[in-house]
Amino acid sequence: MSKIDDFQKPVTIEQNTGGGNYPEEGWEEVTIKTAKYELVGQDEKLVLKLTFEDYAEHLNLSVWATFGRDGDEFIITQLFQQANAIVSIQNVPGKKPLIVLERDPMKLIGKKINVFFYKMWNYSSDNDKWYNSTRAYKYAPAIQLKPSKNTIQYTAKDVEYWENRVEGEFQTYQKHKVDAAEVQHDSESFQERPESPICKEDIPAMPDSDDDIPF
Repeated sequence: MSKIDDFQKPVTIEQNTGGGNYPEEGWEEVTIKTAKYELVGQDEKLVLKLTFEDYAEHLNLSVWATFGRDGDEFIITQLFQQANAIVSIQNVPGKKPLIVLERDPMKLIGKKINVFFYKMWNYSSDNDKWYNSTRAYKYAPAIQLKPSKNTIQYTAKDVEYWENRVEGEFQTYQKHKVDAAEVQHDSESFQERPESPICKEDIPAMPDSDDDIPF
């Protein structure tokens, strides 16, 4: 068998679909691909990290555990509820239904949520360049019009309510950081621009009066 014939034999490789989707700024409905807990920093703060099907791996969402005065965690817990990763819903006469959750990240895989994406300039010291990178900010429920026995129905009005809350938080807590990064990027980019090769002598003189203008 020749070298060419040997090279032409069938091979098995992993499918490569590129770097994944890069969403525009705003809301996107996504399907959770992976979910895992991590302990971050010396204080070992609990964070739940999510990646999404058909999206680049670095477009992950970090959901930080947040505890109220009563000691109960409510941000990650709310994610499980809005993703409909629910064990059961118990109806209580005269009261709101009780939701039973197991905050096992594996129960989130395959669930749909809405995620708010935004762009922010980021400087990389490794190669001395700026990148206008896309980031995931926060989540909201996806529309769920046909709930099963243990799912919550989220209408378009419900989703709009949660999305408006997230956008308000973004404007309050994150937008000023985005703006500051853009100002820094624009300032440094302007300083790096070479001077124009056109000198004053190259610019034609303007006529002294309207009479000299040939139109």
